[in-house]
Amino acid sequence: MAKAENLFEIEGKIRNLSFYKMAGCDKTIVRTKGGPSKNKIKKHPNFEKVRKNNSEWSGCTKMSRLIFKGLHDVFAQADYPVIGTLNALCKKIQLMDTEHEQGFRGVYLSKYGEVLEGFSPNRRRIFGQILSVMPEYKVDREALSATLSLPPIDPAYHLVNEINMPYYRVMVNLAFIPDVYREAEGKDYTSTKEGWIGACRTFESEWLSTSAISERIECTLNTDFLEKDEVLSGYSLVLGMGIVFGKANAAGQIEKMKQTGTGRILKIF
Repeated sequence: MAKAENLFEIEGKIRNLSFYKMAGCDKTIVRTKGGPSKNKIKKHPNFEKVRKNNSEWSGCTKMSRLIFKGLHDVFAQADYPVIGTLNALCKKIQLMDTEHEQGFRGVYLSKYGEVLEGFSPNRRRIFGQILSVMPEYKVDREALSATLSLPPIDPAYHLVNEINMPYYRVMVNLAFIPDVYREAEGKDYTSTKEGWIGACRTFESEWLSTSAISERIECTLNTDFLEKDEVLSGYSLVLGMGIVFGKANAAGQIEKMKQTGTGRILKIF
């Protein structure tokens, strides 16, 4: 049953139409039911190409989950349903695989990671507009580490704080992301390190006042994701950074405020 606040604001179902709202969109979305049955798509010869596309799409969504979970502080700042965009970018990486036939193409972030460098989960709170001081960083793949530094931040000039929050914090993620692929005889997509969703090292600065110039912020993130004698190709290290605003609660503790921050993927190596 559909509900209507007025003639133009409907949510719910009316026969074969579904009306709903989506975060990041101020209009009502309408979809229709229909199309071939699941069984027909699964077995009919005419849908072989569709089955191959569906299989490859599962590889894209698997890679998206790895990135989303690994860079949790970056994607926690999203201001729209970012997973769809991330899936599409992973598909773009998958299409760069020319070594395997359709249905078996992998998502090799270790080869084509530059596609995601500079990506932000924000459309309204743009990273470079909220924080005009850009970080400097060095990465070392052999040592599985990254070093990041920010010069002193003067909130009056370097920080856009439209909601007038009293505090802000800088967060850095270094995530271990294995490539995603499908074996020639395999039914599903797997990764070079299966089950490593959320493998990440994190740095959080202290809460900084939006009315005072900060000191230089520096951090080094070292990982121990691999054993000393383990040599593994087919993985990437992804460096990302986020910034979020906060305020004190009734107990005097500073809390992160939702829908205030921004983030960006800085480097994939």
